[in-house]
Amino acid sequence: AHAVVGYTLAPAAALAGIVAECRAALAFLHAHAASLGFEAAQVVVAGSSAGGYLAAACADRSPAPLCGIVPVSGVFDVAPLIGTSVNDALGLDAAAAAALDLLAPERRFCPAVVAWGEIETSEFKRQSQAFAARLAAEGTPCTTLEVAGRNHFDVVLELGDPASTLFAAARRLFGG
Repeated sequence: AHAVVGYTLAPAAALAGIVAECRAALAFLHAHAASLGFEAAQVVVAGSSAGGYLAAACADRSPAPLCGIVPVSGVFDVAPLIGTSVNDALGLDAAAAAALDLLAPERRFCPAVVAWGEIETSEFKRQSQAFAARLAAEGTPCTTLEVAGRNHFDVVLELGDPASTLFAAARRLFGG
């Protein structure tokens, strides 16, 4: 089964509200798994870029058990966005960024495949590597992948290719 979660985009919603919407969608899917035709205990959340952040944010304090997450080219510490044009839509201040920091030690996550493209900006690479290191430090199983020849916009296509390393790593999160 596959579900694509929609959410209100910034600036119409604050990032904390967007995370809450995604968690609510996950809770709904979990509660209705049987009628939707999938096993509630077999859920992996994946996303790319902002979706990578949201996948990880859904795993922390998840309303439903997850077998894993696949954040691709995500941002996990949003504080560096303050002072950039991206923050024009997000409207973050230091307090909000700290509350949304997924690198904070009190966060808890499930097994993960953290991936980024080889032709990626250094900040996306750094953020992905920092998140993977954060998971490793707490003993959470984590596979890291730098996908050769891919950039921020096309690396996610690997998730749709059964012959790719990223697809295989994500598939293993299901126990298969």
